[in-house]
Amino acid sequence: MRNEFKNQVAVIGVGCTRFGELYEASAEQLICDAAFEAMADASIEPQQIEAAWVGTVMSQLAGDALGDPLKLHGIPITRVSMYCASGMDAFRNGALAIASGMYDIALVLGFEKMRDGGYHRPNRIHPVIDNGERAPHIFALAANRYFKTHGASKATLAKVAVKNHHNGTLSPKAHLRMEINEETVLKAPLIYSPLGLFDCCPTTDGAAAAVLCRADRAKEFRADPVYVKGIGLAVMSGQPYYKPTFDYVSFPATQRAAAVAYEQAGVTANDIDRLSEMSLADYFISMSPEPWRSEEVKQLFAAALALSARELAPTEG
Repeated sequence: MRNEFKNQVAVIGVGCTRFGELYEASAEQLICDAAFEAMADASIEPQQIEAAWVGTVMSQLAGDALGDPLKLHGIPITRVSMYCASGMDAFRNGALAIASGMYDIALVLGFEKMRDGGYHRPNRIHPVIDNGERAPHIFALAANRYFKTHGASKATLAKVAVKNHHNGTLSPKAHLRMEINEETVLKAPLIYSPLGLFDCCPTTDGAAAAVLCRADRAKEFRADPVYVKGIGLAVMSGQPYYKPTFDYVSFPATQRAAAVAYEQAGVTANDIDRLSEMSLADYFISMSPEPWRSEEVKQLFAAALALSARELAPTEG
């Protein structure tokens, strides 16, 4: 595999809507809000966009889901659908296209409008999913197996939910912006044991966008661009738990994707000194058990904590 991706692409603008039950806003409005905020942040005009990628699961449209609201016509716009990673994969494809030399500037955007219908049952798509198989079930099985393997408990899980909700209060655009305590988590109604109400993320409406640029042109637009170090994506079986050997303690796709990103960036999870080069490490979490499972992710978090502790340690004098 060629490994010439690091520092070839820069993020020069970002935009994001508020997330929540946005019945008053259409999908088109959310797209416009996020995209125009990103373009304003990058100090560019729509006509400077050479190509675009849009990530979505719920929309029935193709590239025109983005092109029509923004009036971006006459350029290639690709719709990407990769379940929960759809927005990330739009970013990945845009970054790879710029790194290839095909384009100088691209727009990438992810959006969903889930509160106005969501998966609208009946929706016959899969013999297991059609009979009620959903994310809470799978992550509940993973949590129970983790409890048994590592000696954790529902009380351990509650600490993750408390942390997640606290983080939500730090962003004015988060869907849930409220503090909770462990007692509230433990007494909440069960969704799928051991996952309770506060362990699960809500379905939501929202959109987020980024403007990507060739790294050697980035400072034409801003003094502080963010350079992309690595992006990992791996696709395994859509239903890994069909495999008798699947242990529910980790997901092979997550481990493989992390390995690819580390290889591109030229670092490892234990590379504490070089971890300081990272402006952002993105790991999507929809259920409280998820942060536990991937060994790569746990190593990254441990390294980040060690780095933070070192930087915050008092110095002599």
